Amino acid sequence: MSSQFQYLFSPVRIGNLEIKNRVVSTAHVTFFAENNMPSERHVHYHSERAKGGVGLIVHEAVTVHPSSFPYEGIIFGYDERVIPGFKRTTDAVHQHDAKIFCEVFHKGRQVNSILSRRSTLAPSATRCIRNRETPKVMEKEEIEEIIQGFATTARNVREGGFDGVELHCTHGYLLQQWLSPISNKRTDEYGGSLANRVRFVVETIDAVRAAVGNDFVVGIRLVGDEFTPGGLTLRDMQEIAPLLTASGKLDYISVSHSTYFSLEMVIPPSYVPLGAFVSLSAGIKESVEDLPIIGVGRINDPVQAEKVLADGHADLVGMTRANICDPQLANKARDGRLNDIRTCIACNTCIGRVFSHKPVTCLQNPAVGFEVTCGVDATKPAAVRKKVMVVGGGPAGLKAAETAAIRGHDVTVYEKDGALGGQVALSEKAASRQEFAGSVRNLKKSLDALGVKIVLDTPVTPEIVKRESPDAVIVATGSAPDRSGASPLFPQMDGLPGADQSNVLTYRDVLKDGANVGQHVVIIDDESHHRAPAIAELLADHGKNVRIVTALPRLGMELAPNLEQPFVYRLLQRKGVHIMTNTAVKAIEDSTLITLDLNNNTSDKIEGVDNVVLVMGSVAETALYRALKGLIKELYLVGDASSPRYAVDAMFDAFHAGLAV
Repeated sequence: MSSQFQYLFSPVRIGNLEIKNRVVSTAHVTFFAENNMPSERHVHYHSERAKGGVGLIVHEAVTVHPSSFPYEGIIFGYDERVIPGFKRTTDAVHQHDAKIFCEVFHKGRQVNSILSRRSTLAPSATRCIRNRETPKVMEKEEIEEIIQGFATTARNVREGGFDGVELHCTHGYLLQQWLSPISNKRTDEYGGSLANRVRFVVETIDAVRAAVGNDFVVGIRLVGDEFTPGGLTLRDMQEIAPLLTASGKLDYISVSHSTYFSLEMVIPPSYVPLGAFVSLSAGIKESVEDLPIIGVGRINDPVQAEKVLADGHADLVGMTRANICDPQLANKARDGRLNDIRTCIACNTCIGRVFSHKPVTCLQNPAVGFEVTCGVDATKPAAVRKKVMVVGGGPAGLKAAETAAIRGHDVTVYEKDGALGGQVALSEKAASRQEFAGSVRNLKKSLDALGVKIVLDTPVTPEIVKRESPDAVIVATGSAPDRSGASPLFPQMDGLPGADQSNVLTYRDVLKDGANVGQHVVIIDDESHHRAPAIAELLADHGKNVRIVTALPRLGMELAPNLEQPFVYRLLQRKGVHIMTNTAVKAIEDSTLITLDLNNNTSDKIEGVDNVVLVMGSVAETALYRALKGLIKELYLVGDASSPRYAVDAMFDAFHAGLAV
């Protein structure tokens, strides 16, 4: 074990259990459920992280009652049919000397009735800011029924082979709603005073403990601060936590934060500093000294995790996205192989997919969810070692090269420019996107360790391919900005009139040389992703007057709506960028843009524009692929060269090409 980790890899006791280290994968939705039951994907997903050295895994939250049916991929924890599926997962995790708990929850008012067709239930008839549905005030018999649902689910959890159960009392869900004055307006014995507001949670803890017995771990995931006007603060929670633990029926506390009012902070993206919320676990630890505390919130590096523990902010650390990104993180850190760790960049591709009700994935780790066929042990050496030529040093090319090299092939990457990274390397020029470039830095480290040869400043031609005589060629030549200004909103038009003017630039022109853009700039955004905001930020930081014009009803519609959009808007507002939505550009005439307000179908003008920047899609660079087709027996086309999409799609393409060679 590496000597620098005095705390991270020391064992810790939780209740009657000893956990082998302090690395925790906290509960998170996967959308792997089938017919509201656990699936084989759960088995392999969790066992992959247990195999990677995680000390404690907390299985995703399962619902305790039919009235909490928030999405089709939820697991019905109250239904005893879950037990065999639970058992398959827990058995697989236990094979690797890891412990596994299961989180149980009811969403209360933070769910709607679309799927359940029942009234939503909550302490009071206060609407959720996101779901906008007024809940039914819980009556005494419903209180008893839901508490019994927690107990029944906890019993199923124990029968399913878990080592513990965790009550979900954060993120604004039902248990938290009873504690908070913004959601609990009752005047009976469950409302008003602090002693009354904790009653439901205390009764739930009592019922769960009775259901599972004294020799089973019971913990709670507790809100540290609601970050909601009028809501619970850390000071409030320092009073509440001792009331919940006074009976001695809880074995640990995992500290998170927020409600759906502040949903963007629940899973903080790269706009939030590393370790931004460990002060909350530290605060709860001060008020509850006799229980182990789990701290969370952008702890993505073992050295950082060690410091959190050494400074006494927590007893264990949630490193959830870090372990999605690199399931071998704990083993690598324990063995001192820090340079081999694929560091999470908080791009939130994982949770962004979940917010779209799609199975979790990872931009940097396309094997997520496919561990049985593509996981660490499933990636088998190639039967025949081949000479593989990868053309293009962007994310797709580098991922394809890494995967092929892991399988034992002799791989060389050719890049036409003088540096690797493609569009990702360019994007890091915007201050807020610098961490995103970590995906390329991680791949560079990996290629260096694998001995992949890199050839820069070399545009590849068919003649070069013939000369090198590879067994396989992976074409990852990327894409070029669409300079026509064509938009799917106006399919009858081949392009934007005036887009060929000399003062009209592409996003790549700006990223390469943003300082030489004029003072007054309009960005036409037809993509609604990170690119336009990043360019606006870069230009604003150069002192430019920047306006983004989009025909869509909101900027950044392809970003995770409740995780990244708020940060992007606040960032641009702070930097003085003006945003015009529902506005199409009909033509560019010298320094004037002719616009159309799509709300009322009226025309207008934006005058005095020095430069127009087009962020209006890309065109695949396929010339080399077409020239090689029929000449090379084993030829692959990946990433933007296949179809311009997002980096996660490019990585997925490339990963599977590397597996196929």
